Amino acid sequence: MSTHCRSLKNGYFTFGSFNRHNKVNDDVLDAWAEILKRVPTSRMRIGNMPSAIWAHILENLHRRGIDINRIKLFKNMRLEHYFQAHNDVDLLLDTFPFTCGTVTNHAVWMGVPTISLVGGTLVSRHGASIMMFCGLSAFVLACAIV
Repeated sequence: MSTHCRSLKNGYFTFGSFNRHNKVNDDVLDAWAEILKRVPTSRMRIGNMPSAIWAHILENLHRRGIDINRIKLFKNMRLEHYFQAHNDVDLLLDTFPFTCGTVTNHAVWMGVPTISLVGGTLVSRHGASIMMFCGLSAFVLACAIV
């Protein structure tokens, strides 16, 4: 894990997601909104999102009670910028039921843990498998979604 705490440096906790946009569904947005509500001073950085869907993401989070000024969206980036973006995130939030493999591996490599839900299918266990393999089972949650 990283030796510095981003939230202490920034003065607020930052959640993030660098997953593909087609993995972000209504259930994921519901979960993200609930997490952001429970940590009212937090922010969220969402990367690898085509700018054509930014309004949709922001509108949906706003409709769920989230101030859109807390959200920062990024288009697909060059690999070096993508890795650098991890330096501005304290904790990644995985998507579900299609969790991430590559994104979660990159995050662990960059010192950022990922909260991942375990579902009943192979594609819903990638993130959890990576976190558990790395000895970070505290970041794995069981869920009823299959």
